[in-house]
Amino acid sequence: MHALAARRIAASWLGPVVLTASAAIALVAYGYSALFVRYVADDYCMGASLGDFGWAGAQPHWYEAWSGRFAATGLETSAQQLLGPSSSNLLPILLIVGLFLATWLALREVTQIEWRLALVLASVGSYAMLRAAPNIFESIFWLTGGIAYGPLTVLMALAAVAVARAARRGRPSLWLSVAAILGFISAGFSETASALQVTGLALLVAFTLLPAGWSRLRSLRLGLLFAFAGSLAGAAVVIAAPGNAVRQAALPPHPSVFHALRQAVQLSAEFTAGLVQHNPDIVVLVVVTSALVAYRTHRSPGRTLNRQALWSLLLGTALASALMFMCFFPALWFMSAPPPDRTLIFGSVILVGWLGAAGWWIGTTLAGRRLAPGRWPGRVPARAMMLGAFLLLACVPLATAASIYRHQDSLAQQARSADLLDQEITAARVGHRNVVVGWSPGPNVMPLVIGPSSYPTTDPNNWINGCMANYYQINSLEVVAP
Repeated sequence: MHALAARRIAASWLGPVVLTASAAIALVAYGYSALFVRYVADDYCMGASLGDFGWAGAQPHWYEAWSGRFAATGLETSAQQLLGPSSSNLLPILLIVGLFLATWLALREVTQIEWRLALVLASVGSYAMLRAAPNIFESIFWLTGGIAYGPLTVLMALAAVAVARAARRGRPSLWLSVAAILGFISAGFSETASALQVTGLALLVAFTLLPAGWSRLRSLRLGLLFAFAGSLAGAAVVIAAPGNAVRQAALPPHPSVFHALRQAVQLSAEFTAGLVQHNPDIVVLVVVTSALVAYRTHRSPGRTLNRQALWSLLLGTALASALMFMCFFPALWFMSAPPPDRTLIFGSVILVGWLGAAGWWIGTTLAGRRLAPGRWPGRVPARAMMLGAFLLLACVPLATAASIYRHQDSLAQQARSADLLDQEITAARVGHRNVVVGWSPGPNVMPLVIGPSSYPTTDPNNWINGCMANYYQINSLEVVAP
């Protein structure tokens, strides 16, 4: 009897385990790709500033000369100071690991679901966020871009953990302080990060003021207020930076607010539709996985669907729509142009979160209609149906891992090409202040797609050439075809 029970338990968890493992394999494959990353573009500018000003001097230099992204500047210069060029390999790996762990912790603390089911959602969700990112290289693997845009999701998930613990556990003052500090730091990574989290937290605080029936969210009000206050303080530091005027001087004049609002609505709708259209497998993966997890969680006999679940989905839709809008509005208003693709990883995070919520509502609806633990329509055993669904879904992340594996030779060739350039410049600069080297870039391959504008050129006055010249401590650099 014990052996039979053990086999049944193992069978019931086989599907979730396989899906979690397949998503983890894809995340490991992404992390493996980071080993082939090298400095590019702005990375050299940041590295050069350390040589010119030192770590302490680099912080006010960038704050006064370029932007108020104090957290991004501090993290990148710290990593380069401690690790040198190896920071371009380690930071993306830490970001991927942090995304997974922070998502798992947030799911556990906020939803209180079983840790194993939270593991399924965290692994699949983290993979889906990376796969759906419009430009994964610039958002995750590029040192400067990844630091400016990647950490927000990690820190906000940790802030959610702090808010939940402040509401339910002892020492609330400690967790409230943690929420405020995390809100302050995360706002300092980029202007878009500031706009998104201030908007999101303001709406969540407003949701806590709704009538009764939201007792659980209402209990989070104080923690959300602390996180919101920290975010406002961090955003104020970013906005007050003298470097903003320097950047603005190089940009077109502000359009009218009405024009920016209209464009933001249009582009956010087009982006959402495009993300769904180009990633149907991710849409199915997230919705079905979340539905299956919710189905397992709520399949207790006699459970019925609460209207609050649907109301939560509607409010979540309003929140997701507002955040998607804010992905575009700041850039359209301040830069008079759509945001660069690297910032739109926030859009993939928002969409994956909303798809997960929709799937959860579907799963609770099915559970409330007593389709478990009996049979699905057509007299198919529910356990067999769920097992088959989990196993089929596992093919999606495994396909991504297989694609990265197939491209590893090209990734290695790309890395060797960058290493060759470093060696040639290092050798040529001996006794020369104006260096000309023969070099051509390696192949552009997934997931490390770098545009031609990210490489040094035949123009010594090109800004990337100038950054690299400062980094290698020479007067000028010119790159010609070998």
